[in-house]
Amino acid sequence: MNPVRVGRILRALRRRHGWRQVDLAHRVGLSQSTISALERGHLGRIAVRTITKTFETVGAELELDI
Repeated sequence: MNPVRVGRILRALRRRHGWRQVDLAHRVGLSQSTISALERGHLGRIAVRTITKTFETVGAELELDI
């Protein structure tokens, strides 16, 4: 998994909805700074559950391969 790519995909999906970071943050129940961190690929301190919920909110399913 490439964290920067994950962030870029999230940003593209958010923009497709016409949402600002703060709009997505409100829908997910996170701060705007957390959404910003996700979109920059800083996934290390964010729970997988939170990342999954964020992707579900923009209409996508997160799949992790091991």
